[in-house]
Amino acid sequence: MSQVIVLSTGGTIATRRDPRGVGLPEDGARELLGRLPAPSGVDVVGVDVLRAGSYLFTLADMREVAVRARAALADPDVLGVVVTHGTDGMEETAYLTDLFHADGRPVVFTGAQRPADAADGDGPRNLADAIAVGAR
Repeated sequence: MSQVIVLSTGGTIATRRDPRGVGLPEDGARELLGRLPAPSGVDVVGVDVLRAGSYLFTLADMREVAVRARAALADPDVLGVVVTHGTDGMEETAYLTDLFHADGRPVVFTGAQRPADAADGDGPRNLADAIAVGAR
């Protein structure tokens, strides 16, 4: 069956408030995907890479995302890769990933402006849209 691989790295899309009110990237790929309806015709596989705010990413962290995306695309059954990422450093990681990316299949970056525990969070919709693009 065709697959979309979701690489989870943290960021606001994965953030929940702790008892003191501090937002921390708590949700991994399983939790992020658990909020979505099951897509038809494609198997979505979540992989936890990091759990941090992207403002904390080092070049090594960004490289790890790029390497993992490239490794996922080594499987011919993979239609595309989605990376959930914080918006602070998304552009830099996406650019580095693009430098490693020589495959015609998509690597789609997505994030959120509202945390995972917000009543009106935008993360689930953004992730579902990214998976739809990655599955094309």
